[in-house]
Formats: sequence, structure tokens, C-alpha cells
Amino acid sequence: MDKSNSNNPLEYLEDYITIENGLIKCYGGNQKWWGVDSQGEHYGCGVIAATNYLFYLSQSIYSRFSLNENIINLSQVDYQILADTMWKYIKPSISLLGKQGNPRDLVKSKMGHGVLVSSLVKGLKAYGKDSGYEFEFDVLKSSSKTSLNKVLYFIEKSLNAGLPIMALSVKNQSKKYEFHWVTITGMIKDDKKQSIKIIVSTWGEKAIIKDWKVYWGGSGLLYRQYLVTMNVTAKD
Repeated sequence: MDKSNSNNPLEYLEDYITIENGLIKCYGGNQKWWGVDSQGEHYGCGVIAATNYLFYLSQSIYSRFSLNENIINLSQVDYQILADTMWKYIKPSISLLGKQGNPRDLVKSKMGHGVLVSSLVKGLKAYGKDSGYEFEFDVLKSSSKTSLNKVLYFIEKSLNAGLPIMALSVKNQSKKYEFHWVTITGMIKDDKKQSIKIIVSTWGEKAIIKDWKVYWGGSGLLYRQYLVTMNVTAKD
């Protein structure tokens, strides 16, 4: 890809997973597939981000590891088999007390905190161990005081390595995707306008966060963002 034009994506994972859902092609998984007003719909975004990541690694530069089967012409059914498995490993919290539930059960409380970064990493490590692989993580915890250049470097470095980024925003100035996990798959950098746009997979669709500076901005205790990447090696 020619990166000399600053209006082109700086880096873009063109082979990001496409899921067949009937006649619709989805850009990554969708937590709504667990059912309307289900625990999965309300608390499953972190599980979806992890499942997206595993399927992407399986069909990209890490295909030799065969992390998952049936990844050619991936269907919603294939996707949800792994998503259900990852729910059990990651164990989203559906209550203030940390109770874990079933993704297809109706949500009874909207006071849960979903998937914490620690739960995501712990769950993925356990899944890797049980599957015969070792996962190594790189995590950036950021706040409004963190240099934007540091954040962008993390994203660029990951995308240049062919890795998407699992991203959690607890609270941000734009009010978009708060308390929500997305998967970053690309970046559009316009030097003339001094703007940066981020391409993400969320709710089974490709979306663009148009002003990353606003998204990343805000001051206060809850204004936190987390970026997580993962590498895999086969155990001897």
C-alpha cells in the first residue's frame, strides 16, 4: 500500500475478518447475536474483541498456528462457537458483585462492569494455555495526561506488525463508545488538516472515530483508555 498520501490509511488490516450472516457480511462479531437485551448484548463487547482477535490471527500472519478451525467462509455459527467458549474463559461481570452469567440469559441488572482488562488478559492466557499456545500481551493504560504521540505510536506499531488492537474506553470526552470494547483495525492520518481518524470494528460493522483527539480527551478519574495487543507462539 502506498503510504505517501497522508489521506490514505496509515495502516489498515485489509484482510480483517468478514463473517457471513445470511446475506449480510459483517465486519467482525456482534454481541447482539446473543439475543436482544441479553447478558451478552450488554456485557459481551470484550468477549467479542477477544474472539475477533483470535480469528484474525488464525487467518493472517499466524495462520500456521491454526488457532481455530473453519475460518474459511466464516459463518455466524462458526464465530459464535468460539465466542461462547471465550465467554467462559473471560467471565464478564454482570453485577456490581462480580457475578458471572450466561450470555443468552436476559439481563437482570445493568450495574455490571463487563470485561475488565485484567479479565480479558487472564482469560486469553488461560485459553492459550489450554490450546497449546503461549500468548504475550502489550498493554497501554492511558489517561488525559498521557501524550497523544505515545498513544499513536502504540497503534501504529501494532498495525505495522499486522496486529489489530483491542481497545477499551471507560469514559471519554466525545461520549462515544464509553464503557465499551472495540477492535482497532486502521488509522487515517491527514497531516494538512492535522486530524486523525481511527477505523474500528464494533457491533459487527466498520466504524470510524472521526476525531481521535476528542475521543481520547477529557479529565477526571474515569477518563481512562486501554489498548491491548497480543502475540502468539506455539509451545514446544
